[in-house]
Amino acid sequence: MQPLKFLFQTFIEPFCTTLDYATASGGFRDDEIPLMARNYDGIERRFMSYKQEHPNDTVLYRLYRINPIMFWEWGDMVTKPKYRLPYLNPKDIPMNTSQ
Repeated sequence: MQPLKFLFQTFIEPFCTTLDYATASGGFRDDEIPLMARNYDGIERRFMSYKQEHPNDTVLYRLYRINPIMFWEWGDMVTKPKYRLPYLNPKDIPMNTSQ
């Protein structure tokens, strides 16, 4: 299973995967892009800084559904904290017009 996981993560996922995260207010938005080395650890660090300045907006949501067909990710889906974040439909986040 590990060689297959390596194959998918190395040659397929980087070209088709962007994992988005946000708060319900839309005040914090970030994305994980494996091909560009933007990983979840960086998102967590930036979100911790955001929470210090916005103490009433402290829940981070994943804006992507977990896809059980991606069997090579099953181990990560059970062990990685990003998959335990609550899901929020991106359409439910208000548009930030100040940017």
